Amino acid sequence: MKINILKVIRTLTSVLEKTSPSLAKKFAIKLFFSPRATKQKLPDIPNLHQHWCGYVKTDGSKSKCRVYSAGEGPTVLLVHGWEGSAWNLSAIARQLLDKNLRVVLFDLPAHGFSPGKKTNILEVSEVIQMLAAKEEDLLAIISHSFGAVCSGYAIKTGIKPKHFVSISAPTSMEFIIDSFCTTIGASAKIKQELINSIEDILKTPYETESLTQVAKQFTLDGLIIHDRSDRLVPYTQAKELLATWAGSKLFTTEKLGHNRILINKEVIETIMKKLVPV
Repeated sequence: MKINILKVIRTLTSVLEKTSPSLAKKFAIKLFFSPRATKQKLPDIPNLHQHWCGYVKTDGSKSKCRVYSAGEGPTVLLVHGWEGSAWNLSAIARQLLDKNLRVVLFDLPAHGFSPGKKTNILEVSEVIQMLAAKEEDLLAIISHSFGAVCSGYAIKTGIKPKHFVSISAPTSMEFIIDSFCTTIGASAKIKQELINSIEDILKTPYETESLTQVAKQFTLDGLIIHDRSDRLVPYTQAKELLATWAGSKLFTTEKLGHNRILINKEVIETIMKKLVPV
């Protein structure tokens, strides 16, 4: 008999909220910061080099991320989304290599081959900053979903790519939190406890780290890619980002959803034309 995990989580959330609010809070916060384990796959690109990048977690402990690179020339850093891995960006990376560019990818903390059980925007952004600092010519950052949120934070805090490509990104922190709470059936009280936990990490009001807010400070060239029928992150999120990011352009796809967009030929060609104009 198959077990409906989501139904179990919703039931447990409801029971805990009624019987032990403190445990309900801890349960929701743990879920929010803990990606589900997915199958480990190496990026499917030629001449792949691998190494580790050490970083300090927000609790002060040390950890590391698995990093992959290939090619020579100006560098493109690729950042995957929540519960994904560097493997998801293989198709884009291969085309970048064909354009004589260098690619750097990594498995986010607690994702893919990188160790750990939980992570957050600050930890991912720290790794992005460390990898970017090692590159003499950072041409672009290409990021998917939650990876774009983290990349936006990293750009805000100092890295300077010439281009930023945001794909299927949730551009509002309010949307991210509301979606999670709706998924697990959490109450408004639990939502506020989650916000408090996020703000303890960010040391700032959570809304200020929405990609729509961060993008108001961007001066770099931007490309926003989003599918009109994305069921995980609605298309309206891309429209809101476009409205606040001066100099950005929106490329809309149809019937590709949230993940298949990463392997679509037209999407990849659009990215190549942006980064390597003829």
